[in-house]
Amino acid sequence: MYSDCVSADRKVADRVLEDPRKLSVILYPGGESEQLMTMQNRERVHVKDRLGFVKMAIHHGTPIVPIYIFGTSEIWHTFHWFYSLRKWICKKFRVALPSFTGRWMIPLVPNPVRLTAVAGPPIEVPHLAHPSSEEVHKWHKVYTEALVALFDRHKVELGYGDRHLELH
Repeated sequence: MYSDCVSADRKVADRVLEDPRKLSVILYPGGESEQLMTMQNRERVHVKDRLGFVKMAIHHGTPIVPIYIFGTSEIWHTFHWFYSLRKWICKKFRVALPSFTGRWMIPLVPNPVRLTAVAGPPIEVPHLAHPSSEEVHKWHKVYTEALVALFDRHKVELGYGDRHLELH
């Protein structure tokens, strides 16, 4: 916590967003599930059923900034052995057990890959104390469309022109 990082717990994020200093929160919506489904040479994000961050943004009237990091699917050689079992463990115990190796097929030695983060313009959402399901879904759609557009806008210049962003 010395680096100004806080727990990813929803209550903690709510407290940060309610702070009068107007602090920002960076959330990684894909979490454990996205770790498991990562495949080399494919750009995949687990965001389709992740609505909580959108609901939280609307509740606090906080803009959502779409961000994509190119290169993350190339850091590791991934394997999908026992995927169903690992997915069950992830759902049951909220812990990911990804199967991967790195450079020279050695675990925990990442491949030398250039990572490039790109960010889109902030998506201004309404400030609603109790957003409806329809409102949350509407703004989630705006976010996912912005994320895909951001990916498509930068993929050629960053060497990923042959790929498309898969939303799961």
